[in-house]
Amino acid sequence: MEDTDYGNRIAYLHRQATCERTLHDDLTFSKREVKVVNQMKGNASHGFRKQFLSDEAIKILHKARELFQKPGIFP
Repeated sequence: MEDTDYGNRIAYLHRQATCERTLHDDLTFSKREVKVVNQMKGNASHGFRKQFLSDEAIKILHKARELFQKPGIFP
């Protein structure tokens, strides 16, 4: 996770996941579509921030790296 500083226990948030569903003319919704975008909520620069990581968060991130490590995804 290139945006995580394990030494200082910080994750830098500069992307967000969005969920989108389209309402059709017959009042049904499309399947949910999840996108990861570089635009933070409200298009405001204060949306870009750092999140301090707890011991449990560090453990989870290490486990995710162990389970899902693929070339180029987790350094």
